Amino acid sequence: MLPSIIDSAEPFFFQGGLVGCLLIHGFTGAPKEMRQMGEYLAEKGYTVLGVRLAGHATSPRNMLRTTWQDWFFSVSDGWHMLESAGKSIFVVGLSMGGVLSLTLASHFPVKGVIAMSSPYSLPDDPRLPFIRPLSLLVRNVGKGESDWKNPELAKDHVDYPYYPTRSIAELRDLIAVMRERL
Repeated sequence: MLPSIIDSAEPFFFQGGLVGCLLIHGFTGAPKEMRQMGEYLAEKGYTVLGVRLAGHATSPRNMLRTTWQDWFFSVSDGWHMLESAGKSIFVVGLSMGGVLSLTLASHFPVKGVIAMSSPYSLPDDPRLPFIRPLSLLVRNVGKGESDWKNPELAKDHVDYPYYPTRSIAELRDLIAVMRERL
């Protein structure tokens, strides 16, 4: 059975011209965080695809079943969809989506990459070297206080309330792959 996607967190597609833009959301996020940009690009005549990364926009439990390779396959599937339609493709990613954008560009002939607020490393944390074995004992890590300044915008944001610990290990590994390929 396919996991249920959170309302308003579905992938999106806007048909436009011969230039395609592949939009990639961030860690624990959803395509919705890229939708406004996608609508703007579509108004300017671009073909736009906002992908949903495997395990995202469903439940933290589903995310625990995915690896960084699954996230990469979600992105490469999106690239192939645009490429098969004869599009020249630009890739735009937010946070971890930017890491995936840069990694994708090291595998496929994209025309350009925009990586917004993309980490080159994770913040210093003494637990990080042990995150994978720790994930066997601690399934989730709290996110702490929200830093949203506008409560109206925050209430519409689609996100998980905590980080699946094993997914943090996958993010760390993905960043290492990106750094290796840059």
